[in-house]
Amino acid sequence: LIVIGAGHAGCEAALAAALRWVEVLLRPLMLTIKSIPVASFIILALMWLRSAGNLAVFISFLMVLPVVYTNTLAGIRETDARLLESAGCTVIAVPCNTSHFFLDRVQEQIGIPILHMIRETVAFIAAQGKRKVGILATDGTIRTGLYQREFAAFGIYAAAPRPAAQKQVMSLIYDDIKAGKAGDPEKFAAFTKDLVEQGCDCAVLACTELSVFANQHHLSPFYVDAMAVLAQRSIELCHKPLRAVF
Repeated sequence: LIVIGAGHAGCEAALAAALRWVEVLLRPLMLTIKSIPVASFIILALMWLRSAGNLAVFISFLMVLPVVYTNTLAGIRETDARLLESAGCTVIAVPCNTSHFFLDRVQEQIGIPILHMIRETVAFIAAQGKRKVGILATDGTIRTGLYQREFAAFGIYAAAPRPAAQKQVMSLIYDDIKAGKAGDPEKFAAFTKDLVEQGCDCAVLACTELSVFANQHHLSPFYVDAMAVLAQRSIELCHKPLRAVF
């Protein structure tokens, strides 16, 4: 009976590890199952199921599902980093902004350093003496507060685009770049104008799709591409020379 639940939980954990939206979808379900007493499940099962045999399978499945799911998901995430460590990597770079929400937990599991793109970017901007920075990112990244917390540690205020401007950011990311189209400069200009009106003295490109836009267009020094900062620091930590790319 435990194998039944473990098999389902393992598949779900593998999907959650590969697909962020699957994890977001499953998290409330797993928390709900863990919080409900077994006695309550028995009452529900008696209402839904007809045989005692089915009841035993149902209860066993629900008991092992959240435990196996949680442990398997954590194991998959840790294994990826440990495999890189065992392969001889001396530093790990993660070019995804939102995944930095979990990065400190992964770092605790391995001995080699993980370059924290957000902290590296914040330190780079702080060294320039900036005081108010605009965050250009997805709704999800902004809601996590990842950049806001790191900037606050340096006494720098991080501003998000106002709602209408943020819709333009999301449209540029999803309707343009992710759809394989060239980014619309008018959308980019619209949310840049919003940040300037808020008094920002620079803006962070805090999304990989915006880094793609930066490669397509010549942007002013007002913008700091977090991906470019990560790439530069990765090269430096591997003791290789930097070169200009045109």
